[in-house]
Amino acid sequence: MNKILIIDDDNLFTDAKVVSWKLNFKLDLVSIDNWKDGVAAIRKNNYEGIILDVKCKKDKQSLPDEKIGIQMLKEVLGHFDKTNSDVPVVVWTNYPNQKEMWQRTGVLETFSRDIKIFTKTEEDEIKLVNLLKEAVGTSNRNFYIKKYDDAYTILQNRISKKIADSFLEFVMELNNDTAVRTAQKYLVPRSLLESILNAIADKFPNLEKAWKQNRVDYFWETQKKQIKFDKWEPINALNWLKDSARNNGIPYSDTINNFFHCLRISTNNFSAHESKGFEKYNLFLPTIYTSKAILYMMLELIFWFEKVMQGEDI
Repeated sequence: MNKILIIDDDNLFTDAKVVSWKLNFKLDLVSIDNWKDGVAAIRKNNYEGIILDVKCKKDKQSLPDEKIGIQMLKEVLGHFDKTNSDVPVVVWTNYPNQKEMWQRTGVLETFSRDIKIFTKTEEDEIKLVNLLKEAVGTSNRNFYIKKYDDAYTILQNRISKKIADSFLEFVMELNNDTAVRTAQKYLVPRSLLESILNAIADKFPNLEKAWKQNRVDYFWETQKKQIKFDKWEPINALNWLKDSARNNGIPYSDTINNFFHCLRISTNNFSAHESKGFEKYNLFLPTIYTSKAILYMMLELIFWFEKVMQGEDI
């Protein structure tokens, strides 16, 4: 979870919010009760949002004072102006008319940016939380787009923005060592694999033709019957690709086969159990380790795919 800093001298209030926000909103709130320690923490750490009270203590021994709160707000804004950061800085106060008071006295005009002011009511708390969650989401997305820029760009340019975005969502799910546990999320790497294979089929028109001419139909041992594939289906073509692709002038790497089988073994979502209605009995529950293994194999697959599309002999 991303950290939000609140500087407020009311420790009973902030302690309660630290607990309730973590449970109810999945926001990690860090509380500090004075200007000196709060500004030092901002300079030292990266926060996704800053919440300030109107009245604040200069240090632990001081009494709360609105003048201190205004000075603190200006210093915090100055820090983010110097670092060219758009971290949201808001005021959360008990005074419902605080904005009007500051407008009358001209205080608002002394700030370097427009300041959102929320009162400590249930309605305003929800608005504040939504603003911070949006900021966290934007920050996360920008961070992971930058971190996985090469893979994201390949998928966006070679396949579609939808596939690139779904890849990014899968990556973000692993934030803070959280395992990807839902079957719906595991449709992302499968969809990515199928999209890559289809894109390769489009680049090599003889692939589908060669597959239809040379394939060996799959024999379903448990049902004692032959399964015939009458059209190109990427997943069903994997075994054939492994044996025959290069013989037909088509690039191939065990990466794609290994990726698919890793996905099946890690989740059991795409095995025979699913078709029999036993999908609730997940023999291999995804963990942070299997989820990250899938991510690493996705990256390997994406970069191999780019080489193929560039016409490199691999």
